[in-house]
Amino acid sequence: MSGIPVIAWVMFAADVVVPVTATAIISRRSRALAEAARSSRAAGGPANSLAPSRAGYATALWLIRFDLVGISGVALVCLIVLRSRPSDLVLVESVLFGCCLVSLGLNAVFSRSAAKRAAEEEARENRSTRHGT
Repeated sequence: MSGIPVIAWVMFAADVVVPVTATAIISRRSRALAEAARSSRAAGGPANSLAPSRAGYATALWLIRFDLVGISGVALVCLIVLRSRPSDLVLVESVLFGCCLVSLGLNAVFSRSAAKRAAEEEARENRSTRHGT
């Protein structure tokens, strides 16, 4: 892979490292949330109090896996295909990194809305349980 400028390698690494890091962070937090839910249920606490967070993390993890495969895969293909045209490679890798950042922002919005929907659903269930309907 000679002839590829250093900046292209840096952009490729960023295209791969950002989704991998986001996946690791979200996965670790969702596991901690699952452990907290298990210990809450074992102690006799409410089982549904963590449902909004679980919904948000589930959505975020699904979307970040899509980014991991989509962005990193395309970055690798571009690195292989465009190695003979360094200026095009740097441009494409930079655009992919921008897409990765935009996708992470959209991921935050979608996971927040999934958590909000789950919280509203839980509140609706609690109201109907209290009113007997």
